[in-house]
Amino acid sequence: MTAMTAILGPGAVNDSFLDSAWIHAYDMALDFHAVATSLPQHGASVLREQLDSASLDVVLQLAAASGPPIDPGSQGRYEIAYRSAIESATVLEELKARGLVENGRALRVHAKLDRLVELLQTLSQRN
Repeated sequence: MTAMTAILGPGAVNDSFLDSAWIHAYDMALDFHAVATSLPQHGASVLREQLDSASLDVVLQLAAASGPPIDPGSQGRYEIAYRSAIESATVLEELKARGLVENGRALRVHAKLDRLVELLQTLSQRN
């Protein structure tokens, strides 16, 4: 069961605006946000707040992109989510450089983020 199925209920994910690529991206974004916010909380509070904000923005932008477009600017939600994911990667790299996230854990988190960025790039080019 995907996160969106749990939120909307069975059958809701068959709606035309909730295609499989979006569902996969949304689940990946939720997973990344959970991992990003579970990193050790000592040191560099500004960077950690930025990572929390950027990773949450990916989730929120994907949620906003799930519905029918309200205005021409709403098609850019995937692009905004993509840019927030890139921002998350940059903050993660800085936390790693400062020794606030162990290298092995940073690599695992980065691998999740890399897959999400690729999918967001595909979604932003599709719309």
